[in-house]
Amino acid sequence: MNILGVQFKISNKDFSIDYFKKHVEKFYKKTEPGDLIIFPEDVGLAVAFNNITGSNITEAMQNIYLKNETNVMEIKKIFPDTSFIKLLFLSMIDIFVKDFYNFYSELSKSYNVYTITCNNMSNFKKSGKIYFPIDDKVYNSCFVFDGKGKLMHKQDKVNLTQMEKDLNLDPNLKNKVKYFKINDKKFGIAISLDAFCIDYLNNLYNEFSRNPQKNI
Repeated sequence: MNILGVQFKISNKDFSIDYFKKHVEKFYKKTEPGDLIIFPEDVGLAVAFNNITGSNITEAMQNIYLKNETNVMEIKKIFPDTSFIKLLFLSMIDIFVKDFYNFYSELSKSYNVYTITCNNMSNFKKSGKIYFPIDDKVYNSCFVFDGKGKLMHKQDKVNLTQMEKDLNLDPNLKNKVKYFKINDKKFGIAISLDAFCIDYLNNLYNEFSRNPQKNI
């Protein structure tokens, strides 16, 4: 098994969903069955800006709102006390599932590889052909798909940066840290700041130590 870490440069072209998907798949074409491919933190946010223009992030987010205004208003009826910026995240869950979550799942299955990828999104459920948020929580989440496209692990970030707090993301307050196994080897996820927080690393170490094996 090879482990491929992807750090690709996102250009304006990547804010077209068709180009973005082709760009991502180029990396899968370099894999072999059974490999593990790892994408950067927040890579899934690119799909939120599909065909969105703006001279700065504030203007772009305003345009996201205008594009998703109907969804935002529907979500606000369900979660009336939720902040505006979080409503934006919640309103895009159908897009996130179809163009991020399902997309990476399908690529994992097509190329028979393990995938680690991240996005800021809520937990979700499906009703008919549409996906809805289960609650008003939005996490910086890491998803791990196996070679059949099945979700085998999910880790929500515990320690948030100031920017993530400003975006009203929710921390994993339970500080639940789990590991997953590939070929009998244990793997742990530490998203960004989590990798520099001793409490988080201790929890991950303790999880590994419950049943010592070869760890990564």
